[in-house]
Amino acid sequence: MSKKILINITKANEIRIALIDDYYLYKFDTEESHNKQKKSNIYKGIIIHVEPSLNAVFVDYGSNKHGFLPFKEISNYYFNKAINLNTNFENYIKKGNELIVQINKEERGTKGASLTTYVSLAGCYLVLMPYNYKIIGISKKINNEERIKIKNKLINLIIPDDMGIIIRTAGANKSLEDFQWDLNILLNHWKEIKNSSINKKAPYLIYQESNIIMRTIRDYLRTDIEEIVIDNPRIYKIICSHIKFMKPDFLNIVKLYNENISLFNKYKIEKQIISAFKHTIKLMSGGIVVIDYTEALTSIDVNSFKFTKAVDVEETALQTNIEACDEISRQLMLRDLGGLIIIDFIDMNISKHKKIIEERLYDLFEKDRARIQMGKISKFGLLEISRQRLKKGISEFSEIVCSKCKGKGRIHNVNSISLIILNILYKLSLKSNIIKIHVELPIEVMFYILNNKRYIIYNIEKRQFVNIVLFPNKLLTFPEYKFIKIKKNNDEKLVFIGSINNMETLKENKIFNFSFNGDFYSYYKKHNLYNK
Repeated sequence: MSKKILINITKANEIRIALIDDYYLYKFDTEESHNKQKKSNIYKGIIIHVEPSLNAVFVDYGSNKHGFLPFKEISNYYFNKAINLNTNFENYIKKGNELIVQINKEERGTKGASLTTYVSLAGCYLVLMPYNYKIIGISKKINNEERIKIKNKLINLIIPDDMGIIIRTAGANKSLEDFQWDLNILLNHWKEIKNSSINKKAPYLIYQESNIIMRTIRDYLRTDIEEIVIDNPRIYKIICSHIKFMKPDFLNIVKLYNENISLFNKYKIEKQIISAFKHTIKLMSGGIVVIDYTEALTSIDVNSFKFTKAVDVEETALQTNIEACDEISRQLMLRDLGGLIIIDFIDMNISKHKKIIEERLYDLFEKDRARIQMGKISKFGLLEISRQRLKKGISEFSEIVCSKCKGKGRIHNVNSISLIILNILYKLSLKSNIIKIHVELPIEVMFYILNNKRYIIYNIEKRQFVNIVLFPNKLLTFPEYKFIKIKKNNDEKLVFIGSINNMETLKENKIFNFSFNGDFYSYYKKHNLYNK
């Protein structure tokens, strides 16, 4: 097993970081200069609205969207006396009050950031919590034997009375001197933050969380990492200086990469990165894992597909599910999927096999930094997981909602769109003051209606005494469409129906009536309107 941290700086100044284990990518992160992480940033904010019905306040901290700060996340430090949880907070919290807040969850979609006043500062071996009085915690990932040793060391650790700490996983096997050194750095850091919040009105940024490179070194550099490989000389020098000061024991594993072939291609992980954007992931055995996103949850479906090596159905299900567990745990970390996750495993009738899958996932989730709660496989083969979101998922800053389906994943077919258009035409034709209707359509919809539904348009014109004009527009992509209705007084009114993006204004000299004897096709060919 050979674990490495690969740091790639692209020509576009994008920083890409990959964590691999024997060429197997298990963690990927990226950051651009204009799209930096805001989580853990510390701001001086001002309360702009108190909402008792939500037990929260809204805070202006300098962003376009106001932050959401629940009452329970406001420290007693901001009050003259301790407040009972049953007390009406709005009696103590007023509009215009200024607070030091930290981003707990970043903005997502229309939602503003979630804030807290319980600031936490992460160091190499511990986390300092200035407003959590005398709370001392130890990472759950540290075994019981080491936890006892750490507790004995912490007796002599000099911690301010009004502060708390948590020992990180990296703190295992560290000395009292290491803990005190790390704590002193964080205490000085907090002192600077407090001083920066004085004599200046909110809102403004006080402290920006470290960049992606420093966060990776702080959070992932452990004794099991054999190499840190960087392909940029300037970044290599910066990292060496940082590690020499913070973790000098690891200085000898930092390497500068200068071969002709790109760093990520050298370690064969470019294709693995692409898998983080795929809807369907193929397994080595021939099975597949399908990942779908909804507002409420993320669903993951496991399918045996082309897997035929096992001797019977039950063995096929077990082997495919085992392989799927490895891929699912990896995809959760690569994509940083959070919230409720439902996995639909292939049905297994043997209880022992279900237990094997549950234990396999449990062991794999031990390697994940996010907090994960896992249920048991139900009689329907479903497993529920709740996972903490550590940052913006890879799809959130790399993808946009599809302009065709608006995020649904499916669109109407040509026949369905044609029926919708004909129904709208009929409804518009019923209005007594309408004499003409112009319809602008994608080319494939246009020809489908003319070839298959022409008689319907003819009947509408004949019965309702209205003139219908159809013409294609190559700027429209399926299933977009556009209507214009013209009244008796020649008043034109645009009726936008469907998805309209970057539409050209309709020009009268491009409008024409088609006839049923073929003049429509000759007109377009003559004036070459397809290419305009």
